[in-house]
Amino acid sequence: MRIGRPFGIPVFISPYWFVIAGLFVFLYARGLVESSVPGSLRYPVAAAFVVLLYASVLVHELSHSLVARGFGLPVRRILLYPLGGFSEIEQEPPTPGREFLVSAAGPAISLALAAGGYALSRAVPDGSVPWVLFRQLFIANLLVGVFNLLPGLPLDGGRMLRAGVWKVTGRAAQATVVAAWAGRVLAVAVLVVPLALAARSGSTPQLFDVAWLAVIAAFMWSGAGGPRGQADRHRERDRGDGHPAAAPAVDRGRLTGAHDRPGPGAAGRPVGHGPDRCGTPDAGERVFAGRADGAGVRRARDRRP
Repeated sequence: MRIGRPFGIPVFISPYWFVIAGLFVFLYARGLVESSVPGSLRYPVAAAFVVLLYASVLVHELSHSLVARGFGLPVRRILLYPLGGFSEIEQEPPTPGREFLVSAAGPAISLALAAGGYALSRAVPDGSVPWVLFRQLFIANLLVGVFNLLPGLPLDGGRMLRAGVWKVTGRAAQATVVAAWAGRVLAVAVLVVPLALAARSGSTPQLFDVAWLAVIAAFMWSGAGGPRGQADRHRERDRGDGHPAAAPAVDRGRLTGAHDRPGPGAAGRPVGHGPDRCGTPDAGERVFAGRADGAGVRRARDRRP
């Protein structure tokens, strides 16, 4: 379903978005039971937070798209889906420098939004409804920005790593393989490290937390596999001058937290660009995003979150 055309770029929402958004509202409202928010306002506050969260994901994806368009790369659309969003960029950036800038735009704007949320939270009374919203907006965007900077596809950081390896080696396909394997290592770490830390401390992880980590790890693993396969298929078509052969549309996606957002990437991406991903409290920043890159970033393009 199309919801608008900011800067002339069509923005669509997946039909399943409303189901997951409703679930996020319910879960977040339950989390406000111990807060200073009055009982009658918990669901309106939760709904406002979810809207702000996805608006942040949209801004994240718009940053990828606008930078890409500034380099003359056509942008087909932006899609917001239950766990994030991605920008569908129809051509691969022709140089590693442009690839890096397109990928870095999403996390940069998420961190800027986090700084804005923090500043606004300091300007209102502690414990008030605006304070709760601004505080969560700060946490969510901080998590999304940092998560999407992790150096592995399909996240924005994976595309940035790919750009760096591409610059050093002059071979885009080889850079994709490196960034894809880094993404798979990160996928395993996202699931194993928190569980190992919980076991070491003697605590028992909640089933919901384990399931959520598994979803993110699976997203990252599959998102990293797409670009690697694509790189293998196109490796022999590289021109040998540091520029990649023609590639299909690129999705920058995010996990919504995961773009994140990835082929070879996903500005998730994740991804996309955008595994950008959404979640909540954070929402995941992981809140879940990007690129994708996530983020959240993927190419259709990989998430490309």
